[in-house]
Amino acid sequence: MIAIEVEINRERYCVAGVPAGVASAFVNHVDIPAEPGGERHPSTMLTVSGFHFHAPGAQTAVHWRDVAHTLRPGDEVRLRIVETEAVDPYTETPMLPDVPEEEG
Repeated sequence: MIAIEVEINRERYCVAGVPAGVASAFVNHVDIPAEPGGERHPSTMLTVSGFHFHAPGAQTAVHWRDVAHTLRPGDEVRLRIVETEAVDPYTETPMLPDVPEEEG
């Protein structure tokens, strides 16, 4: 399968992929106050997650680490697309079913 190999500062973080579904690795930087005029607590995080499709309408959210990894200035994140027979184990979380919109 095609997977995403993730390294942080030249150290292996994980190899993420699912047999059927979506695997994503992304970095978020957030720098906004919790309330207008409030104190700011900027953070930069790496998240590796996705969706595993088991059957039509049956999917689970997947995560390769239970917590997003905090990044600091100078950290280097490397993503490499690989073809592999095995990926790192992931945690699956059931997703909420789609709720039909009410007619109004």
